[in-house]
Amino acid sequence: MRKLQVPLLGLCMVAALSLAGCGNEKVQTTPSPNDKSAAPNDKPPPKISSDPVKLTLSTSGVGLDQKIGDMLVEHVKKKYPNITLEIMPPGKDNTVEGMVAGGTTPDIMFTYSGNINALRAMNVLYDLTPLVKSQMIDLSRIEPGHIADVKVRSAEKDELYGIPFLTDFHGLYYNKDLFDKFGVPYPQDGMVWDDALNVARKVTRMDGGTQYRGLESQNSIWVTQGLSLFPVDAATNKATVINDQYKLAFELLKSIYSIPGNQQIAKPAKNQFIQDRTLAMLLDLNSVIALQDPKNLDLNWDMAQYPSFPDKPNIHGGISVRVLMISAISKHKEQAMQVLDVASSEEFQTAMSRQATMPILKSDAVKQVFGADYPALKNKRLQSIFKSKPAQTTTVASIYKAKAEAIVLNKINEYIKGNVDVNTALQQADEEINKMVETERIK
Repeated sequence: MRKLQVPLLGLCMVAALSLAGCGNEKVQTTPSPNDKSAAPNDKPPPKISSDPVKLTLSTSGVGLDQKIGDMLVEHVKKKYPNITLEIMPPGKDNTVEGMVAGGTTPDIMFTYSGNINALRAMNVLYDLTPLVKSQMIDLSRIEPGHIADVKVRSAEKDELYGIPFLTDFHGLYYNKDLFDKFGVPYPQDGMVWDDALNVARKVTRMDGGTQYRGLESQNSIWVTQGLSLFPVDAATNKATVINDQYKLAFELLKSIYSIPGNQQIAKPAKNQFIQDRTLAMLLDLNSVIALQDPKNLDLNWDMAQYPSFPDKPNIHGGISVRVLMISAISKHKEQAMQVLDVASSEEFQTAMSRQATMPILKSDAVKQVFGADYPALKNKRLQSIFKSKPAQTTTVASIYKAKAEAIVLNKINEYIKGNVDVNTALQQADEEINKMVETERIK
């Protein structure tokens, strides 16, 4: 197979820890003296009322793990006894959208950064910059790429609508027993995609009447995100999939499923890996908690760094920052900001990291305790996940992104099955995305 190379198309090359964006992006690598999000140090923070107050927290587009939610409630109560934080239970009426439709709005909203743009129409966005300054919130403790990911959602005015709370990672999980069975060395950190394909070929075997598959991603769209690809331009609402970068991602995915014996099957990759134990390598987000389920503890697994493209070393799929936001109509914004400060503090982030939830801080000490509360993880190569950075977002996500990616995923599968060639698949995706956008806009 030919070596996979990423063509130079004038895209921004975003360094792992850089906040520099493309073109006229206002994201900066470090806070400048004029950066209004930088906390001042020449005056004490204002006195905030300590009267008892109840704050509600609701979700939009993503769920909040109950254990993490309970931990946050406890940490907030410990630092601010006057604040009672109520996390709304799951249910359509308790989401941000459901509460707004019912005539109420939570004080604090939990969502993912890519959803911020979609919340604009609900008039709930609130720029946290003044509160960050007045309460002297230290944003420098947070991974700069995560702050950039949030701020780019409002690049025109450089507003900050949310504080990063937790994030995710892309990892390569492998079944050690299968590698031992076939006498193949375990996957190593630092692999590019060609390396991963070579390993996959060695562990794709028919043995004892069972077909063992070498490599699969839980979601193929994550491969495209590793190239910082967006299927729709947010400014023009036009499809952007006819280019060499998308073609590269399509061809890579076809290469994975063209390995004899590694053809696509209907069962989800995670089930093949955890339940059937016929998949040697799984590309997935954070499955560490699922692997701690008592029924899965006998699976002999470990981790390695997610494969990357040669011209984008140590970069994995798209960033997935979960944020806490303050609603524009909350009557207790200062106290809500205190909650956000607790959520992004080293104390809370350490406790969360110990529970195998990906922290958002730069601190090596916080990262080193990842998963420490689970004895079964003691000898796992968990630190491999910190060797890669997410592909940086440099533009606002279109509100049609999710539906457009569903179209792209369908065309990827059509191409893998051999129903269309790659150029036709891209052309059809482009046409279908534009048609979808037009249909959605006139609803």
